[in-house]
Amino acid sequence: MDADGNAILEDLVVDDGSERDVELMGNDRLTLRFSLPSYVTFSSRCYCYFQGVRYTMYIPAEVKKVNTMCYDYVVTMYTHAYELRLTQMKDLFYSNNQYSGGERVTFPYTAKAAEHVAMVVNCMNKADGTRLWRYVIGTDVLEATREKLIVYDKMKCSDALIAIAEAYETEYEVKDDYDTLTDTTWRTITLHRVESHKGSQSLAMEYGKGKGFKSGVVRRTQVSVPPVDVLYVQGGSHNIDKTGYGNDTLLLPSNRYTVYYGYLNGANQMYIEYKATPTSTSVWYDAEGNRMDYIPAIGGFAIYKINNDRRSIYRVTDAEEGTPYRPTHVEEVYDGSEVYPSRVGVVSHVKVTPRSTEDGEPYNLYDIYDETFGTNSNAPSPDYRDACLVDETMTVIFQDGMLAGREFAIQTSEEGTDVQAVMNWDSTLQEWGIPLCPSEEDSMILPNATFAPAIGDHYAVFHCKLPSSYIRVAEFTLLHQAVDWLFNNAEIEYTADGEVDEKWIMADSARSDRMAIGECISLRDTEMFGLGLQMRITGLRQNVNAPWRYSITMDNRPRTLYDWTRMLEKTVRDANEYKATLSPNEQLCRNIGNTRRRAEEGAEEVEVS
Repeated sequence: MDADGNAILEDLVVDDGSERDVELMGNDRLTLRFSLPSYVTFSSRCYCYFQGVRYTMYIPAEVKKVNTMCYDYVVTMYTHAYELRLTQMKDLFYSNNQYSGGERVTFPYTAKAAEHVAMVVNCMNKADGTRLWRYVIGTDVLEATREKLIVYDKMKCSDALIAIAEAYETEYEVKDDYDTLTDTTWRTITLHRVESHKGSQSLAMEYGKGKGFKSGVVRRTQVSVPPVDVLYVQGGSHNIDKTGYGNDTLLLPSNRYTVYYGYLNGANQMYIEYKATPTSTSVWYDAEGNRMDYIPAIGGFAIYKINNDRRSIYRVTDAEEGTPYRPTHVEEVYDGSEVYPSRVGVVSHVKVTPRSTEDGEPYNLYDIYDETFGTNSNAPSPDYRDACLVDETMTVIFQDGMLAGREFAIQTSEEGTDVQAVMNWDSTLQEWGIPLCPSEEDSMILPNATFAPAIGDHYAVFHCKLPSSYIRVAEFTLLHQAVDWLFNNAEIEYTADGEVDEKWIMADSARSDRMAIGECISLRDTEMFGLGLQMRITGLRQNVNAPWRYSITMDNRPRTLYDWTRMLEKTVRDANEYKATLSPNEQLCRNIGNTRRRAEEGAEEVEVS
């Protein structure tokens, strides 16, 4: 079919070399090889269907003129996911049925996982003039609600998705989903670990007649060192009072054993208790440290112990009902520098005070108010007036909105050697306000009329002391991530390739449905894989003329990484450099703060609502 749905060729017979290739977080490619007695032009974006999936030709076909009566063609077609490689990532937003932004191709963006992927979807929908692209965030994505900074530097949308997946330590897939109610085919981007039928539901396969694989199964080792069993954990340094906490970075909780059950029903399950040895009568706590009303069964996949210095964890029992674990004494470090005590507030009101410089240049002073102060009894709002850290300037970093990623110092007052943050109480609003010190960035004073805080913007305060409840939550978050990493890296990583037995596939039609990316396979081979190694399909080739003929690639890695290391390293480096440029100039802030204090008396205030 051409792009308008008109038939180009009917009943085309292709060569046996025609095949479909699929890769995890890669291409879904259909390669058709055939010969024609006359020359035929295949227009751009012509398409065909193979097993109900639409494949489109985005690049011209390869053609060989054998003679005037024979033309050999190689037509390469892709699913809609290929369009991600054709579209530039831009700072594009969509609200109230209209787009905004989109002028920058190099920009930082601090946002939650859903907001990062939504920007990719915006770029795709605007590029093809539809609203058919959408997204889903999987329940297994750790820290999906945590704002993370990604610097998009002249990336295609496919590269942007890779950067997002790396930032949230997961994967993504793109599928066409048909909605019978609206007769619409959606192009859905799902951010999650691409995995199906794990555990007892996995498909058992091994070499041998009627067992799944033909001769020639290959096993490869992915790493050069044994699995890690001692993990040193490096927490974040933000909002840590070294004097009161006893350390300049976040530590793990004290005196804990952890029984970790891995992924159950799409979510991480972890139990924590106080006793020296886990028993059925122990007092148990969930991943956030809240006491549980029920007692989990002992004998999970693995039990871990936090070292007394709270800087490392190690495995103490194996998966087999408390069998002593025989360590290999392989050590590794987990970078948890993004985990630290924090509170994300929401701007409920903004007050603007118009002022002017000595040269007559107008500018505004901004106070942000937060009505959520004191509304959470489990996590009491901090009193920022007494939360200053020695030799540090308390700042606000906006997590979204027009000031996303921008950092501003909070106005402070000095009494002798004590430094306090200024908090303005509004008796009408019954809310505390945080006065922001203007800063000069990109040759302009911020905030300003264009780049200003707005109601609904999220912000976080840095370089401050937070109550112990925030520290406790951060410690358990750090433990959760570290144990998850150690659990998922507890096995030797293998990759296996095998050609599937056609007769085995044809004996049960359900087996053909299981030949898909992310499907879990239990490899049964006592010589090569022990009693059974759980792997999943990360790549496959399927013959077009014989669609029951498959060759599959499998691995048991926690998540799939590709050779985009240079791009990702540059993204991380750009993010670090950007963070460094956001650090406020203390002298400038102090001078502007003094000017602000002198100007406050009699100043006119304008409330933004």
